[in-house]
Amino acid sequence: MYVRRKGWAVESITAELSHQRVPAPGASPAGPPALEDLIRLDVTVRGNLDDEQRARLLEIVGRCPVHRTLSRPPRIEETLTVVS
Repeated sequence: MYVRRKGWAVESITAELSHQRVPAPGASPAGPPALEDLIRLDVTVRGNLDDEQRARLLEIVGRCPVHRTLSRPPRIEETLTVVS
């Protein structure tokens, strides 16, 4: 959407996500390993962009609502209803 609005010379954009559970930085070697989620985002742009446009596009990618949601810890609210 941003690229179209700016009229940049881009033929296509592809995004690929992958997910892994990896050892958390600073985890203690004693005991069970502390793991964290690692989500990798690889964006491929087919077109002719200069360095400034590439930097700006990467900045815009980081502002995507999905990216922002995944970057923050979610708030989880739980309720339990027992009906007898």
